[in-house]
Amino acid sequence: MASVLHFLELRSFFNTLEIGHPFSVTIDKLTGIWHCTPRYAKLIVRKLCEEGWIEWQAGRGRGNTSMLTFLIASTDVLLAEVKLRMEQGDVKEAMELMNRFGSPTSKDQFMDWLSEGMGFSTQDKANTVHDTLRFPVYRKIVTLDPALVYYHFDAHLAGQLFNTLVTYDHETKTIHPCIAHSWETSPDQCEWTFHLRKNVLFHHGRELTAQDVIFSLDRLRLHPERFEASWMVQDIAQLEAINPKTVRIRLKEPNHLFLRLLTTVPTSIVPEDIVRQGEPSFAQKPVGTGPFQLARFKEDLCVLEAFPAHFLGRPQLDRVEVLTFPELESGRIKEPDWTSVIVSHGVTTRAEALREAVVNGSAEWCNLETFFSCCNILVFNQWKNGPHSHPKFRLALDHLIDREQMIADLGGDRIYPATGFRPFNPATEKSRRKTVPLQHAEIMTLIADSALC
Repeated sequence: MASVLHFLELRSFFNTLEIGHPFSVTIDKLTGIWHCTPRYAKLIVRKLCEEGWIEWQAGRGRGNTSMLTFLIASTDVLLAEVKLRMEQGDVKEAMELMNRFGSPTSKDQFMDWLSEGMGFSTQDKANTVHDTLRFPVYRKIVTLDPALVYYHFDAHLAGQLFNTLVTYDHETKTIHPCIAHSWETSPDQCEWTFHLRKNVLFHHGRELTAQDVIFSLDRLRLHPERFEASWMVQDIAQLEAINPKTVRIRLKEPNHLFLRLLTTVPTSIVPEDIVRQGEPSFAQKPVGTGPFQLARFKEDLCVLEAFPAHFLGRPQLDRVEVLTFPELESGRIKEPDWTSVIVSHGVTTRAEALREAVVNGSAEWCNLETFFSCCNILVFNQWKNGPHSHPKFRLALDHLIDREQMIADLGGDRIYPATGFRPFNPATEKSRRKTVPLQHAEIMTLIADSALC
């Protein structure tokens, strides 16, 4: 890496000189370029000559200049180095090197090379088919501790590393067994008893016990100042291990949503022994029972590998590589056509395809992609006094915002106008469309009234 950087700095300084044409230069000049001593500059020159990147003819006698000849294009050296950095998982270093020394052409070549490596790939390793999924993201993974996850993508990854007592089927809207193979509740639903599966192994090889369940839920429940999701288990009054494979939970009052709360990522079961060794390190090197285990986690790369001993069966995918790029690089990498797994009729973009699936409820779509409902919100500073706190001002603003036009102008994955936090509902949307929009004069009256209050 050091030799590459020295060569690129040298070539960048003499960027107008042609390859194969010698030119005069002094050691003093090189020390200024590399910010080093004359002795170290000579060592660098020797190393670059050994690499075959330059030719050096030392000047004879005091005051005589030496002759330097570039033998290779800087683009070749740069591309070879950034590709090597990427293959080693040093995404940040590779991008910094390319952004610093790359020409528009070399950046395009690098992005094309990157694009070819994205998506699903299959390789033969030791007479075994090895399936890998690689994809880019443009926001740093904050934590993989399930009790601390806040962002949706972090929660999704944590969901691959950990399991909960029970799971929720969004299609049938029913609760299914997971770590707990069965459960029962008292008539008043204040007492729940969970029976755990045998041979549920954590990634470090230890078998999960009832004590891990108690530790995981108590960790969340007893520390609301540290865990935002603590509210989910505040109804728990007592946790008790009947035996190593049975847990009894007593609630303060009936909670018909209790099972549903236990399906969420923050209530994942973690190994007590590993967490007690240090929670900060656990967040960076999490150990769970999930279908994938963490192989590598750094600022710019997250690698998951299949956990062969998973109690629900080994995943078919062998490896997942998540590469984190600076947000400025968003859109430059030609990602695989993820919509190729969806059948559409007459649409040209991913947003249009999703809109057709969601709004029309087409039964012809292949259910290979999970649609995540969310919305963008407009927030006012309530610490400041002003008309924005008045209901009439908010009503006026509601009629002023053209949501359909915003979708058309902003594009991306935006699909339909949001009227609240709840996901799209055709019935409520139809009733909303019947609302007659206010005229300009009516809107101005609302704004004027809110300013007077």
